[in-house]
Amino acid sequence: MNQDNFSKTGINLSTENFCLAEAKMGKIIPEELKIFLLAVNGGVPKMAYLPVDDGEFLWVKRFLSLIDSLCDTPTIENVYLRGQKKHFLPSDLISPG
Repeated sequence: MNQDNFSKTGINLSTENFCLAEAKMGKIIPEELKIFLLAVNGGVPKMAYLPVDDGEFLWVKRFLSLIDSLCDTPTIENVYLRGQKKHFLPSDLISPG
């Protein structure tokens, strides 16, 4: 995947961004997600329908960015931390840090 397949992507990331986010969340971000976010850092996919098993499709409106330059844009970090604070995300959603 590359940025040509997405619009409204987040800012370019570095490995330092992952270290900071993992420290704040107390979780390790899976390597596959890091690779994706380094390439595009979330955004709106141009092809919003992704094929899944048995000929079904999954509609994706937007992939969350790890961080974004806009303070009001939901990110993986702030959505996860809010969800944990409000107790509506399981504590094992991401591997323990």
